[in-house]
Amino acid sequence: MPGLPDFNAAWETTDILTLEEIPIHYLGKTDLIRAKQTAGRPQDLADLDELRRSM
Repeated sequence: MPGLPDFNAAWETTDILTLEEIPIHYLGKTDLIRAKQTAGRPQDLADLDELRRSM
């Protein structure tokens, strides 16, 4: 994913949600912000505003 150093580094900082006893891993907020900044598409930039407000 653009903006992230490598899979292993991103994996170490994932957040985990368990749904019906199934662990679901997703990017941590810091990595998500970094990836969206790097992508720089209009929707990613709009998402950044929302992400930063929720911090």
